Parts: sequence; C-alpha cells; structure tokens
Amino acid sequence: MNGRESGRKMKSTAGESGAGFVLNVYKEISWSSHHAVDRVRRILGLRKVGHAGTLDPLASGVLLIGVGKATKLLSYLTDLPKVYRGTLRFGVRTASADLGGAVLEEVVPPVFAADEIDRAARSFVGGYDQLPPMVSAVKHEGKRLYHLARKGVEVERKPRRVDIHRFDILDYTSPRIDFEVECSKGTYVRALVEDLAARLGTIATVECLTRSAVGPHSIDDSQRLISRPGSTRHGLRAGAIAMADAIGHLPAIELTAPQAERVRRGQLPSRTELGTLPESPQGNGSIRLLGPDGHLLALAKRSDLPGPADSEVDAMVSLDRVF
Repeated sequence: MNGRESGRKMKSTAGESGAGFVLNVYKEISWSSHHAVDRVRRILGLRKVGHAGTLDPLASGVLLIGVGKATKLLSYLTDLPKVYRGTLRFGVRTASADLGGAVLEEVVPPVFAADEIDRAARSFVGGYDQLPPMVSAVKHEGKRLYHLARKGVEVERKPRRVDIHRFDILDYTSPRIDFEVECSKGTYVRALVEDLAARLGTIATVECLTRSAVGPHSIDDSQRLISRPGSTRHGLRAGAIAMADAIGHLPAIELTAPQAERVRRGQLPSRTELGTLPESPQGNGSIRLLGPDGHLLALAKRSDLPGPADSEVDAMVSLDRVF
C-alpha cells in the first residue's frame, strides 16, 4: 500500500482527537529534523510528535513522523532500509564531510576511469565496518558526538558494521559523481563518500544529498510542509498513514472480536488460540496484532523455541505493547 492509498484509508480515523498515525513529510534543506517536527506540531496543534531517523540540515527528503500513539512505532520505522541520492565532489575534505563544514583540505582531483569507480563502489556492497563521523548523533560517555565536535573536541570512536545493499554510480563528470545508495539504518552516507574516496586514493565531500525512500515510504508520496496541502491542518491529516500500514513490513495476526477485546485489556490469547504464527523476517521479531477492522491493537514478540521445526509448538509469543 502506498502513501496515497494509506491517506485515503485514514480520512475517517486520522482526524479524530487522540488518534495515532504516521506522516511521510519532505524535510527541506537547511531544516533540522527537529525543525520539521516543530512545524508539524504547529500545523496540527498537537504536542505528541516525533521523528524516525535524523536527516542532517544539508540533506532533504523523506522524514517519517509519528503523531500521538504512533510515536511508539518510531523505533520500528528507524529499522527500515533507506535509499539516498546525492552528489560527491572529489578533491575537497571538510570538517563535516559535506559543504556545510569548514574546508580542511583541497587537492587537485584525479581523473578516474568509470569502471574503476564502479569497482570501488561495489566493494562496499554487503557491508563494512564504518567509523561514525564526529558530527554524528552517536553517543560518547552520554554526550552526542556532534555536541563535542562543536566544541572542537575529537574522541576515539569504534567502527560499527553497516549493510550496503547497493551503491550505484549514476553519472561521473570529473570531479563530481552522482550516486544512489540503499543501506541499513546507522549508515552515514557522508562517511561512505569519504571511504569511497580513500579507496580511490583521494578525498571527497558531499555536495548534496536526498533521502528518496525509507522502506516502502517514497519521496513521491511525501508532503511538503511549506506549501499546500501539507502546510494546512486538513491537508496534512489527509495524508496520514494508518499505524498498521506504516509498519506493514512486519508480519500480522488478525484477531477475532473477543480476542481483540482481551488484548485491549493487556491479555494475550493463548498460543493455541493464535494458531500458526507468521514467519518473522529475523526469525525472532515483532508481530502486528490487528483487530477485526484492520487497525493496529498491539505488537507481540515472537521467540522461536529449540527443537524440531515441525513440532506442535515451535515458538512462543509475548505481548510487547498495546496501543
């Protein structure tokens, strides 16, 4: 289900007071992610609003925002893979790895063969250990790295494994490359650009960057907050995505009316009543519990049990959170 279909489905429910829903908004260049959240708060007149996955001020594109009860879904949205499009420039290194930072070094950029760049980009596919930049939100002794960086403090960081699903070179006209990356959460594209340049024996920085998708949520369905309809309360609500659809990548169990009522009271139906459990993408993971009307009632956690896969009970389920 795409954003437009979700928006139509939510017209009768997303506008109700206290409802939870997700918005796919377009974060403008120069805005922080918190700026976008504040704009949504003002437009809707609501306080309980949060975002999933930070976008740097230089970057634009898809920012998923949870409203009301949907703020409890933000961690599940952050886990989704991301797609970025951008342009890098060889021969420049900055303090922030993008044009928003002070220039630290400039060199005459080498001219590469196109297949040489392709090979270097493909070498990252499958994942690698990436060192988080100092201007990241990673914490060191309880403090965000970017706070320390603003004070001129640099600390030792530990590399973190990130998954690069694809790294496509769209165009190369020296000294610039247009690229598209699909990657896991926690990947810093600015660091990836610097690492690509290092493998090619030079330096580089990001000139522009756009997040074009978060999981199934595309930039084509995102709402602008600076123009109609997204800049109005009614227009923004019309694009709301139902909570059940926003995390549609998770498997689901449809409950009967009596079972749904028990879940609302915090009581999970027995393992036998739930029947065959849907497969979780990670083996052990979250399952959506849906009411007869298709709305998200709760999230349950599946835990696989040791033993034969065809045994009568091969997994257990526990209630994680009720909405």
